Order: sequence, then structure tokens, then C-alpha cells
Amino acid sequence: MLLTDEHWRTAEPLLVLDERDPRRPLRIACAVLAAVSVLVLAVSLHRDDLRCGQSCYGLAPSDRFGSQTYEPGHRWTAYAGSWQWDAQSTLAFVAVIASLIAFGLAMSGRRPYAALVPGAVATVGWIAWVLLTPLAA
Repeated sequence: MLLTDEHWRTAEPLLVLDERDPRRPLRIACAVLAAVSVLVLAVSLHRDDLRCGQSCYGLAPSDRFGSQTYEPGHRWTAYAGSWQWDAQSTLAFVAVIASLIAFGLAMSGRRPYAALVPGAVATVGWIAWVLLTPLAA
């Protein structure tokens, strides 16, 4: 707020609008990506905990999964020990770490592109992979 008169008590305030910050859209994009990647991680951890539940084929890696007689040829989502479960969780962790680094860089005024791109690719990749994953029969 600027004062237009010599004396500050009798002056009328003149509102000065600051110019728009050109980095604001980038900061908003980083914040949205960070929020989405944290949500992706939460969903991924929930999916990883459930996996195929009590309808798993083969030997279960822990007591929390049921174990039906091993039968080859089913979709990977029918096996609790499939490497894809761990790969999806790892991809979600990479998405969160990269997007939070991008958010921190954007908020500190530095260029976040080196972390923003991998974070976005990992987040979109995880979402696409999960949407294309066959359901356990």
C-alpha cells in the first residue's frame, strides 16, 4: 500500500497490485503432482497389502495371503509372490520422492524440471499400469 500524500494520517491509500509471479503455475503444478503422487502411494500400499487376498495360487510369501494349489498359467495378479506387486509399489515410492523434491525446488525458487518430469512419468506410469492390470480371476 502506498500513501499519496506527504502526511501518512491524511493520505488516501493507493493500492498497488503486484505483478503476477510467472512461476506460480509451475508451483501449482508441482503441488498438484505431489498431492496426486501421495494419493497414488496410499492406494499402492493398500493394494500391496491386499494383493490377491485369500485367492492366491502357489505358496504365499507370508501368512496374510491364502494359498490355493499352485497352477501355472493364471494372470500375475493371482500370485502373491509376483514381482509386479513390488515393482508397482517401488514406482509409487519413486513418484512420491521425485514429486516432493520437485515441489521443494519450486517453492525455493529453483528450477524443478529435473525432478518434475520423473515424478510425473512415474505417477502417470503407475496409474496406467494399474488401470491396465488384469483382475485376479
